[in-house]
Amino acid sequence: MLLDSNPSQPFFYTATLSDDKMLNPIRLTGPLNTPILTLLSLFLLSLTGCGGGGSGGVTPPPGPAPVPVARFAYVANTGDDTISVFIANNTTGQLIHHGYTLTGDGPTSLTIDPSGLFAYTTNANSTDISLLTIDSLSGELNLADCNLDTGATDNCFTNGTPVSLAFESTGRYAYVANHNIDTISVHAKDPSGALSALGIVQAPIDVTLSGSSGPTQIRVHPDKDVLYVVHDGSSDVGVYDINTSDGTLLEAAGSPIVSGGTGAMDMAITPDGQYAYVANQTSGNLGVFSIDAAGLLVANGSVLPTGGTPHALAMDASGQWLYMISREASGTVSVFEIQTDGTLLQINCSGATQNCPLGNLPESVAIDITGQFISITNSGDNSVNVFTIDQTSGELTDTRTLSARSAPSAVAYLSDLVEATVTPRFAYVANEASIDVSAYLIDASNGALSPIGTPTATAGTPSSVVVDPTGRFAYVANRSTDNISAYRINSGTGALTEFSGSPFDIETNQTGPQSITIDPSGRFAYVAISTDVISAFSIDSSSGALTLLTGSPFVAGDNPGSITVDPTGRFAYATNLISDDVSAYSIDPSTGALSAIGLTVPAGNGPVSIDIDPTGRFAYVANTSFINGGFFVSAFEINASTGALTELTGSPYPAGSGPISVAVDPLGQFVYVANLTSNNVRVYSIDVSTGELTPGSTFSTGVDPQSITIDPTGQFVYVANWSSNDISAYTIDESTGVLSTITGQPFTAGGSRPFSITTTGVVQ
Repeated sequence: MLLDSNPSQPFFYTATLSDDKMLNPIRLTGPLNTPILTLLSLFLLSLTGCGGGGSGGVTPPPGPAPVPVARFAYVANTGDDTISVFIANNTTGQLIHHGYTLTGDGPTSLTIDPSGLFAYTTNANSTDISLLTIDSLSGELNLADCNLDTGATDNCFTNGTPVSLAFESTGRYAYVANHNIDTISVHAKDPSGALSALGIVQAPIDVTLSGSSGPTQIRVHPDKDVLYVVHDGSSDVGVYDINTSDGTLLEAAGSPIVSGGTGAMDMAITPDGQYAYVANQTSGNLGVFSIDAAGLLVANGSVLPTGGTPHALAMDASGQWLYMISREASGTVSVFEIQTDGTLLQINCSGATQNCPLGNLPESVAIDITGQFISITNSGDNSVNVFTIDQTSGELTDTRTLSARSAPSAVAYLSDLVEATVTPRFAYVANEASIDVSAYLIDASNGALSPIGTPTATAGTPSSVVVDPTGRFAYVANRSTDNISAYRINSGTGALTEFSGSPFDIETNQTGPQSITIDPSGRFAYVAISTDVISAFSIDSSSGALTLLTGSPFVAGDNPGSITVDPTGRFAYATNLISDDVSAYSIDPSTGALSAIGLTVPAGNGPVSIDIDPTGRFAYVANTSFINGGFFVSAFEINASTGALTELTGSPYPAGSGPISVAVDPLGQFVYVANLTSNNVRVYSIDVSTGELTPGSTFSTGVDPQSITIDPTGQFVYVANWSSNDISAYTIDESTGVLSTITGQPFTAGGSRPFSITTTGVVQ
């Protein structure tokens, strides 16, 4: 049985017979409660028959329904018109970067519809609404046609500046707050996710706000057909009855209700629908209300001063705690215990700390469906704070801070019955002497490698191999022929097939491609070329074909040896082997073009390899040349706003002899460095707060380890050994980072002189 869900919204179930024949979906338009579970049990009971032999019986009803968990999280980024995708870890709460997609101009809100199939952004600058379809398996978002009138992939236009969107309980109608013209637009939703748009037969209905101005937020009562509209201009809350047959609104008698302060920005309602709270940013207080049988708000005692600037609210699923973010240059989150009468009691946020610190100008807050984790976006410094919620006290523990894209605004979780997991699939090794690529199947249970057929020829001497984020295409930089070989990956077997147009030339008058990387969106490829430039390509999403970008090549330092893109997809970094520095670039999300970020940054002696931790906050560089009596690894902090690098306190850190390749594990706990001349790998522990490294043990490899990679799950480490023609393989101790050799290793390289290695995984 599958379920797509959104917290406090209806769930969709699909029942499956024992012979795997799919039944029609069952639509349950209410929260997961006892009557619905009873209905579901009766339906499943009706699918079973009586037993034979006269002792027939009925298959007992199923046990308790599985509990939904967070599967993905999404963040709308106002500054660069994108939506970031994250995999949600339900054990640690960590959000793992999983690419991004483009949306409209200036997305201010992000809403997932009750079915969990569609996401919508209200775009303040382009004054329209974007529709994106959600791939429930991979989490991928794809722009779709919101306006069916034109037959193109268009956004839905509104009469004003849309800032908030919400659905009523059945998901058939959407309501949009137009901040500048003081209206609420009512849109019917098509099964494709499209919304009724201006100029067509079923045009949206604009409801003019009577006596109110500046709608900022829309909320729907959890079990009544009542809509609430928060207004910052008039500092009140409008109350509307929803006609579920046609979606129209009728303002309730007594509406609007004064918010209890000035600058009303947000509203939260308890899960039982009895109490509501309004964040008044200008006056710095919370309005506290009871909700009567008609859905009207009734002041419940005095307003509660907060000492801050309340901007957004979130409530845990149990209705025990209310979380408030204050929007200052150094923002904070506060915790309130909800009393039995609906009044609020502020408690400490963490231990003896009353208000937990956040980033600059916190914008939005969301709690995952399990109530274990809370995520907060900070638009001023491009970061996301993630906290763990104590299930007994409601207090918060700082879990991780992530770098985000530009000006992150809204955040939302997508829930399901199972969390998203990554399974390792294939490994690919570029072999320098035999001029080919070897493919391997990764045993997900133990990390062992099994060869896939015979190696596939490349167009020239390969220097680097990479796979796009979707796992559909592989690319090899060929140093001797100045081009890129491109292959389609068989999703079932991992076999490579070169496709039409390959190999693709790098640049006119440029020679020696040394490293290739692909941005997290899978739309752009970047190649470090020994003639002091970076070549950039767009990737055709259907065919995988490469096309040089306008403006390419882009200037680098002296002999760039490696290039990588940070997990957010905003910045690219290239190590320059001869000039001993790192070039930094910002990436245009629309075109993929690179823009240099200031001057190059010194990075030890002979920087040859660079990798970035999964939060996007720290970069690590292997310096392959001897200096000051040893070999070292440099470490840098990444400025989340500019992408500039600043070397960390304590950097550089001692390495083995000839550090040649560096890799950070996908959980951001450890750094591994392959040392070419000492034939080993050294492990370093990462301080997750500062990024500083603590050197650990070394582990033997084959002869002349040239390249190191970690599988996408963070379980296995693989090292390509140039002279011994084999692959060393290890498991990672998740607590200590210590490596243990995998049974059967070293694995034969298949070709001669393995020079570069990469691995792939699939989201399930």
